[in-house]
Amino acid sequence: MASTLKGDGLYEARLVEALDAIEEFLASVRSAPARVEEDEELARELEEDVEELRGLGLA
Repeated sequence: MASTLKGDGLYEARLVEALDAIEEFLASVRSAPARVEEDEELARELEEDVEELRGLGLA
């Protein structure tokens, strides 16, 4: 079967698609720590805002 796939270029096309998917996955994994850090910063800011509203008697 591999020889049939190689003969019509389908094997190479599937390999390229798989490599593209792997590269996309790795890029998303590399950017995850930055997104987590941003989310944590936003959470801290929201907590501070809630505390400020509580101090004003609005929450």
